[in-house]
Amino acid sequence: MGSETYGSDEPLGVLVRRIVGLDRTAAKAALADFLAEGQYSADQIRFVDLVIDHLVDNGLIDLAQLFEPPFTDIHAEGVAGVMGENAETFIGAVRRINANATGVAQ
Repeated sequence: MGSETYGSDEPLGVLVRRIVGLDRTAAKAALADFLAEGQYSADQIRFVDLVIDHLVDNGLIDLAQLFEPPFTDIHAEGVAGVMGENAETFIGAVRRINANATGVAQ
């Protein structure tokens, strides 16, 4: 199915996610493995909740956004500052969420 069919160069899964967002339960489930790996501070949990809210509203998240407002409202360095040594693991989880819509590993 080409872009002429539905008017976008985006993969269909991305277009659908952008229109309808991501179910909150699915977003939480997608990050459950990350959360199960350790104990996190209140700021880290708040950051995860902010990412979940973004995914519910927008379906996807550009990884660069994790270093911009509103994510830098919790820590000036965004995901790197909030998650510290767990930042790469968290970013990996977000990549997998995005890849589920695109069908392409990031």
